[in-house]
Amino acid sequence: QSVYNSDSWKTSPGENQYRRAIYTYWKRTSPYPSFVTFDAPSREGCAARRTLTNTPLQALVTLNDPVYVDCGKALATMAMELENARNETADVERMIDVMVRAVTNEPMAEMDAIVLRSLYDQLRGSKEVSIDVEALAIIGNTLLNWERSLTK
Repeated sequence: QSVYNSDSWKTSPGENQYRRAIYTYWKRTSPYPSFVTFDAPSREGCAARRTLTNTPLQALVTLNDPVYVDCGKALATMAMELENARNETADVERMIDVMVRAVTNEPMAEMDAIVLRSLYDQLRGSKEVSIDVEALAIIGNTLLNWERSLTK
């Protein structure tokens, strides 16, 4: 709910729900919570440069806000579609590398590959599927929570 009145955000059903990333109300008295959390300027004056911070509250937002959860799912879907377009055997490491490059614009480091593959294996557990989409979505959400994704 908005701070000074009873207005509340209503999420649209179906495909229209993804329009929320494009259209956001900007109120001086009650800014969008993610804007405040990620140090958006107040718009009371000109800000040539934004302050860059990395706080625990930002980590909570990227791990729990439906916008970021959906972005993690979209990263996983994009990686899977690219892998399927290759017409090769699906390779989890390649898909994770595609997601890392999409988020950081850098190649995946060897240690990152080990850690992310280990996380994927833990999330997958004993499922008998070739690729676990839900586990890849959580990997995508994890990548959005990296410090280098948030501040660089």
